[in-house]
Amino acid sequence: MRRTRTLWMLVLAAVAISMMLGCAAQQQQQGPTPEELAMQRQQVIADSVARVQEQEQEQARQDSVAQVAEMERQRVENERLELQKKQEEERQAKESIEVVYFDFDKSDLKQEARTLLQANAELMRKYSDWQMVIEGHCDERGSTEYNLALGERRANTVKEYYVNYGIDATRFEIISYGEERPAVQGTGEAVWSQNRRAVTVVN
Repeated sequence: MRRTRTLWMLVLAAVAISMMLGCAAQQQQQGPTPEELAMQRQQVIADSVARVQEQEQEQARQDSVAQVAEMERQRVENERLELQKKQEEERQAKESIEVVYFDFDKSDLKQEARTLLQANAELMRKYSDWQMVIEGHCDERGSTEYNLALGERRANTVKEYYVNYGIDATRFEIISYGEERPAVQGTGEAVWSQNRRAVTVVN
């Protein structure tokens, strides 16, 4: 009986071993071949290279977009600075327009006044969009009516100089304040000489 039981155990063990060996052989047969493994490795490498290339292309695109954006920002900033510079130059030009002065009861230009008006006219040529008002002023002596007329003659004399210099007459407006707006308060020649004037105002 014992020998029979042992025999059966040996048979069962043999069957189990045979089955295990069969499964192992079947798994080995179902596994990838070396050629397949090599192809898989090549595919993995190819996929990795493609991903790296895609990342590089995307980075290059982003860099290009950033470069274009920076160039545009710099262009806008340069235009802003250039406009700011021009505006400041024009502001200074307006402030540099000279006032001319006249002798008592006169409306003709002295040589010094002509030199100043020439400098004014050159600025008017440069800034062709300027529109100007020429104000005529007098000192306190004389009647209101007389000084208004004298102030107008002085303003027209200045306008005539500008027009003869080549500045379009339509760019000027004439106004006389007579003695109403003195530059300096008081009396005496030192004060009066500062009030007998023509002022070119740029709008």
